[in-house]
Amino acid sequence: MKKSKWFAPALAALLFVSLTSYAQFGSPGGGPPSGEQRRPEPRDPEKVMEEEVHWMKKKLKLNNDQTATVTRISAKYAYAQDDLMRNAMGAGRPSREEMERTRDRMKQLGLEKDVEMRKVLNDSQYKKYLKRRVDLSKEMENNRSGGRPGGAMGGRPGGGGPGNF
Repeated sequence: MKKSKWFAPALAALLFVSLTSYAQFGSPGGGPPSGEQRRPEPRDPEKVMEEEVHWMKKKLKLNNDQTATVTRISAKYAYAQDDLMRNAMGAGRPSREEMERTRDRMKQLGLEKDVEMRKVLNDSQYKKYLKRRVDLSKEMENNRSGGRPGGAMGGRPGGGGPGNF
């Protein structure tokens, strides 16, 4: 008899705590409540460029002339991709067609960047650079299609896309 006397208030308290927690923190896992989606923020193009140049200096062992040229190329395309993403997102969620056009243009920018990088890097460096681009593209596609969480930068939030290291 005493159990039933405390059961209803305890259940009510538990329910209250659960609902206030959900209202404060969103759905389980800290994400937005179901039905809502967070708008992805474009990555800072300066950080994208710095990460890429850092990776290339370290892994491709760039000389000073190569580093200067690669920095200029990387900055050019990081800012171009940032502009493209900001324009596509505009004031709201882009349409499926706009997303496709943006994705196609991003791929085109990546190819243009590859052409410029090819002129700067030797054969061995360029091969490693392309392998990294392919790996990032696969990782990004895997993430987009429900693969492992954590972004395209190996688990770091705000990972990069093709051409972003």
